[in-house]
Amino acid sequence: MALGPLARVAAQLVVAGIAVLSRALPAAYAQALNNAKKGGGAAAAAKDGGFMARKVMARDEALSVLNLNEAEVTAEAVQKVRRTGRRHACMCFGNELSCPFVV
Repeated sequence: MALGPLARVAAQLVVAGIAVLSRALPAAYAQALNNAKKGGGAAAAAKDGGFMARKVMARDEALSVLNLNEAEVTAEAVQKVRRTGRRHACMCFGNELSCPFVV
């Protein structure tokens, strides 16, 4: 017998949710159309370059990551970094030649 009142409360919650969504969705759609007319989403994505845009690290930032300064940047230091990259290329199943992560 207790199932009847629970079913009635659940039905009222569903009806209330549908009422809220029936007002909110058209308003959100209208706002999205206004934003699109103003050049909202596409213009912002084009300005940022999108999430697939290539991000380039500045030289001084790269040197600080590698714990080097301008005086220490030599051919020997570059070879050391490349060797370290090859050593950590285990994600390519040990095949250094086919690894896209090794320079």
